[in-house]
Amino acid sequence: MAASRHIFTNPSASSYTLPPESQPPASEIANFHSIPPGYSETPLIPLPTLAKSLKIGNLLIKDERVRYGLPSFKPLGISWAIRNALISELSESLPEPLPSNISLPDLAAKAKEAQITLITATDGKLGRIVARLGKYFGVESINTRIFVAEDLEESVKESIKAEGAEVIVVQGDFETAVRESWLHSVSTDGVLVNIDAEENYEDIPRVSDFHNPTPSGDSGQGAKILMAGSGLLKDTEQSSKK
Repeated sequence: MAASRHIFTNPSASSYTLPPESQPPASEIANFHSIPPGYSETPLIPLPTLAKSLKIGNLLIKDERVRYGLPSFKPLGISWAIRNALISELSESLPEPLPSNISLPDLAAKAKEAQITLITATDGKLGRIVARLGKYFGVESINTRIFVAEDLEESVKESIKAEGAEVIVVQGDFETAVRESWLHSVSTDGVLVNIDAEENYEDIPRVSDFHNPTPSGDSGQGAKILMAGSGLLKDTEQSSKK
């Protein structure tokens, strides 16, 4: 007897489609990701046994365990998100917005001149990632402020401090830290870097753009690429010539 499967849906959920004209070219994203120090292409690892069991020609997994010298795939997306946030923040005080293709050195120079503040809350890797990336974007260490809950492991706090950022311990849990980070960003007009949606969440990120690594190696014509991580699972057609 076959097991039954149930699919649960939320009838009140809303959807959003990013207009095609607002999507940056893939080449622009890929070029940006290759600029920060420590960039290197991540390998494709073949899984022949699993491919055979699935009755498909080839199966490869992209090893995204390390990006920019940090033990996570997240710096790839967070760096792109910080870039976009800085462009938006700096453009508010200018007669004309900054061009979307502004170089990282030019953007970092303007962020440093404006004394931009980067703010986030973390219960794990995010704080250290933002602290490291902030330096690439011209944000002085003293202006990178990471909010954490009082019970966060000391090793995590120390890893953030080692990057030069300020660690702000709040009395309460992680949700309290998230709330305090938002309040601080409002009071200081700082740039809030937040992965989790919460009550003050307004911007709609294009996560598939953020985590858009350039494959190292030929994936083959008509291959399927499945992107996963941070709640993302995207199935796209990818064609390439051998």
